[in-house]
Parts: sequence; C-alpha cells; structure tokens
Amino acid sequence: MLSRIARRSVRCLAVSTAIVLVSADAPVIAQQTSEVEYPGWVFTPSIGLGGAWDSNVLLAGEVNPGDYGTPVSPSLSLDYGGRRTLLSTAYGGTYVMYRSFEELNSSEQRFRAFVQRRATKRLTLFAQESFTSAPTTDVLEFSGVPFYRVGSQTNVASGGLEAALSRLTTLRASYSLRSVSFEDRPPQFGGDSTELQGGYAHEVLVTAGRMLSRRLTLGGEYQLRRSVLTDGLDRFNMHTAAATLEFAMSPNVTMSASAGVARLGAGLYHDARTGPSVHVGIARRTRLGTASASYVRTFIPSFGFGGTFQNEELAASFRAPFFRGRAYAVGSAVLQDNDPLETDRPSLQSLLFSGVVGYQATRWLSLEGFYARTQQDNTAIVNQIVRNQLGFRVVAAKPLRIR
Repeated sequence: MLSRIARRSVRCLAVSTAIVLVSADAPVIAQQTSEVEYPGWVFTPSIGLGGAWDSNVLLAGEVNPGDYGTPVSPSLSLDYGGRRTLLSTAYGGTYVMYRSFEELNSSEQRFRAFVQRRATKRLTLFAQESFTSAPTTDVLEFSGVPFYRVGSQTNVASGGLEAALSRLTTLRASYSLRSVSFEDRPPQFGGDSTELQGGYAHEVLVTAGRMLSRRLTLGGEYQLRRSVLTDGLDRFNMHTAAATLEFAMSPNVTMSASAGVARLGAGLYHDARTGPSVHVGIARRTRLGTASASYVRTFIPSFGFGGTFQNEELAASFRAPFFRGRAYAVGSAVLQDNDPLETDRPSLQSLLFSGVVGYQATRWLSLEGFYARTQQDNTAIVNQIVRNQLGFRVVAAKPLRIR
C-alpha cells in the first residue's frame, strides 16, 4: 500500500514533470557567479538590501507573532577556471534586524568551496566543503529535523575521484563527513519538544556506469553510511546497493533512476531491518535554462531525534526568463515525509518552498521580490508550524577579473 507521500507524489511528480518538459528555454541568471564564465580568476563581491515580513518569528505552532525585518546580505565569491583545474569558493551572510522583536535579531552564515583537478586524461580528483550556521532549523538541508528557533550548525566535507576505466565505462568514488549540532537548550513552543540530538555520519559512495549507447547508460552503486548519534551512544551502519539507469530522452531532457535494497543495522532505538531504496529523476538543461524533478525513498539517520527515519522526498526546481531575458523567475519546492522506525518517536511531514522574481536593471544591479514558506506537521506538537516570508531586495554584484 502506498504511503501518504507516495500517493501525493504521483500527482505532484506529474505536475513537476510537466514543468520540466514545457518550461521555456531560460537563460542562466547573469549574477549567478558560481559557474566561471571566463578562464583565470574572477572575484565577485555583492550586497543585498531589502525588507521582509516574517509571519512566524518564533517558529511556533500556537504562539506565532509576525514581525517586519530588514535583511542585509553581503557575499563574496572567488572562482578560477584553468586548463586542468576548477576552483570555486563563496561566502554569504544574512543579517536580519526585526522591528518589534529586537531580541530575535540574528544572522545566517554560509560558506562553500569546491576544487576539481584533472590529474590525467582518465582520472579527475575533486573535493568540496559546505558549512551553514543558522538561527532556526527550518533552513537546514537535512531531512528528519523538527522546526524550532534554535541555533544550528551543519557541515559537509567530501572528496573523491572519477576515473574512465575505458572509453565506455566510468567509476566514481567519494567519502563524505556530515555533521549537525544544535544549541544546548531548544525552546519549548506549542507542546512537548524532544531535545535535539545532533551527531555525524561517515559516508562512502561508489558508483559505476557503462554507456550502452549514446542515450543509455546502465550501472550500479553502493553506499555505506556509519551514523553516530545521541552523544555517541547510538551507532549503526546502513548499506545500500542499487542498479542505476540514465536515459537521454532528447538532447535536452535526461531521466535517471535507481532501485535497490537498503540494509539497516541495529541501533540504540531500532532493530535491524531491510527496505527498498528508490530514486527517480528528470532534468531539462539547455544553454538557456534548467528545470528538474525527483523522488527518493530510503532510510536516513535522524539528526533531530536520534534513531532512524523511513524517508520519502519529492523535489522540483526551475529557472525561467521573461521580458527578453532581462527578468527571471527561480523556484524550488521540497516535500518530505519522515516516518520513524520507533513507535515512540514523532513523525514529520515537511514542505519547503522558495521563489524569486527579479529584474536585471543593469549588468551589476538587480531588483528582486521573494517568497518562502516552511511548513511542518510534527506529531510531538499539537498544531502545525507554518512560516511565510515575503519581501524584496536590491542586489548589487560586480564580477572582477583578476589578471
């Protein structure tokens, strides 16, 4: 029998797929500097100023006052494109000053770095780092975390290689260390809130693929995840093995899929068990724009409550231009259903949506309006948590080529 999100996913995936297939060819936004346009070094400072209404500044279910905030968002990026080496680093911060709840003035910090080196014609090495410090948990990129106004820090460090074993066969191997930590005392809003746990996970992923034709690639993947939660008291392994497929439906549309088995080892809060691991995705990419949709089902560690969730996730995103390419729209949505394997743990159903509509006034100045919604049903809390943020910003960004 299909679960709740699986039934919704059939309808949502159909809509998302339609967006992918019929969205207009969209130019990549000029101010997105994470993709190096020119060889050599490019340094890009930027600043964003604006205002936003936050409908739930406490991120609570019952007591949810709103307030107007003034966000200031400085950022820096440094990119390098060479014959054998690619490098991209960026820092972005958002400082929010509220009009009525001054004690909730806060900041969010993000840093990322990526480097890739083509060592030989057949071997490429890569490494990347991503760090986020946020005043609330609804902006985290991890599933299975309840929404609270609690300071959090997340970090993902990874590295690996990609090798061409032959003209038609490729191998990719990577190692990642993921960690999550929270403030010592989360607030208690809207009912009983379980203390957030935090923890870390070691992940090893190996994938191999063989191109059978210009349009079809078949392969397999294996992942080992070692999770350490609840102050090191809960330790368990997850093994996932799956067959993979990638099919070019057209020169601009690619479908990917994987299906296999996930084996979860026994932990402090759960027994060993076996379940399915499924992923389906579709992407449209042209020189003018991108759109994608995906569905995933597998086991995940719960950095919020400890233990493990059976996770289902449906995601979609798009980027499209209009008004002769000077205006643009960007959007993304993620729907998650996290069911605990332990009956005494709360389940989570979460929705995260964000959208931006902007106008490129000059090559270095853009005007944007944005809307974001985070929503979560938490069985540990009686009421639903809903947060809407609506606002505007003026963004100035000037790429500078360093000779």
